[in-house]
Amino acid sequence: MSETKQSSCEMSIAAIRCLLLDEIEQAKSGHPGMALDVAPAFYALYHDHLIADPAHPLWENRDRFVLSSGHNSALLYAVLHLAGYEVTMDDLKQFRQLHSKTPGHPEWGVTAGVDATAGPLGQGIGQAVGMAMAEEKIRAAYPDISSFYGHYTFCLCGDGCLEEGISQEAISLAGHLQLNKLILIYDENTSTLDGPTSNSLTENEDLRFKAAGWNVIDIDDGNDVSAISNAIQEAKKSSSRPTMIHLHTIIGYGSENAGSHKTHGAPLSAEDTAHTKAFYHYDYPAFTVPEEVYADFRDSFGKRGKEAFERYAAQKAKWEAKHPDAAKDFQRALQRDWRDYAVKTPEIKTEDILIASLVAIFTDGV
Repeated sequence: MSETKQSSCEMSIAAIRCLLLDEIEQAKSGHPGMALDVAPAFYALYHDHLIADPAHPLWENRDRFVLSSGHNSALLYAVLHLAGYEVTMDDLKQFRQLHSKTPGHPEWGVTAGVDATAGPLGQGIGQAVGMAMAEEKIRAAYPDISSFYGHYTFCLCGDGCLEEGISQEAISLAGHLQLNKLILIYDENTSTLDGPTSNSLTENEDLRFKAAGWNVIDIDDGNDVSAISNAIQEAKKSSSRPTMIHLHTIIGYGSENAGSHKTHGAPLSAEDTAHTKAFYHYDYPAFTVPEEVYADFRDSFGKRGKEAFERYAAQKAKWEAKHPDAAKDFQRALQRDWRDYAVKTPEIKTEDILIASLVAIFTDGV
């Protein structure tokens, strides 16, 4: 990464971190710890890899992103805002407020750019596995559709997600089905809400995933954007396995209590917020982002997504002309029109049921 690009990268990551701190400070509630430590991974994903188009947020061939650790929503909203989705600065100021576009946990259909509603820890891994299965099913179900249709599913989880039983079932299934277009980013910051994870978790997660048939890539420094981006690129090369990228991070990175569970689920103090922003060399008022950060996302994520959507639309039109029946079926499926898929059962009149019951009774009595 060149010195100029590195400077731009650092500024953008600082903006993400400080913007999420502003959200949490404004709401007087939220979870800054993991959001701060995993911000570089979010930047690497959106800046270098994830393909989606904010102008068409429900485009069927976009890459999917699932935030399994939904309590880190302030981070997601900050990135969606910078990436050009309909998440305004005023929306960020309404973080965790009733009826806002930025609820405490992401909700599908409420916020543009959110692909899954976050629930209990671990649920998002199951959701991501389901999305990856659906992507495989679509490519297998329609003739020649793989020539233009195919996307990745990304998921971010933390230690708590992997302690939930649902995650193991989903991890096992993904490995068994060889969902090679599924990429899970695991943020290990060794902290829970009230202490270190060593109080409740000691297993070797790398071996756990390998035993389930996954590729595993370890990143020792969660702030190393180049290493994270290279790992995602390597994961895309997998031909038969899903990939887990294992990040080792410091919870609350940059704050006075970095590395402590104290940063997990409560806002930083006003003093610590100022300290943390100074640590990131971000000297801007609250809810202020320099134009160069918007340009950084616009010239990478925005440009890539717009071009990908336009290519897809042109290729899809040619496919529809070649396969009109399959195209009609595909469109109905996207619109959740299941009428032609319903199991047909004969209609049985009420009197038929009564007669059949009487026959059974008298037959048994003979």
